[in-house]
Amino acid sequence: MTWGIEEALRPVLDDLQAAEGWIPPVDPTPWQDWQPSESCTLVAYGSSAGVWLDMSLDPASGLARLADQVQDWVVEQLPGMHRPAVWPTCPAHPDSHPRQAVVEGGRAVWACPRGAAVSTPIGRLGEAPPG
Repeated sequence: MTWGIEEALRPVLDDLQAAEGWIPPVDPTPWQDWQPSESCTLVAYGSSAGVWLDMSLDPASGLARLADQVQDWVVEQLPGMHRPAVWPTCPAHPDSHPRQAVVEGGRAVWACPRGAAVSTPIGRLGEAPPG
């Protein structure tokens, strides 16, 4: 399978849609000249952010780094939408802090930065918890 920014961005935007109900338009025009990388720009509410995927990383690490970039931009947008600047919300500590994009066991996940046993694979925030 070919791995690129479009494939990597999809699960992050799916999580944004599941949690916040919106997906920003994506301008696919590359802006990053560093190789090997792919880049695009997220645009919404009068703001934009360039995000990029380091193609030299394994897919899990690349996805976690890309998710971190998207998260930084999203938390800046949320107050303007009258929402807490916390995305994705940590179920162990609601409205306290967002989860962090990290690699656990070879997969990219949203995890609690305070060590709570709360992690969800990136792209699966909209799925019901097991049980």
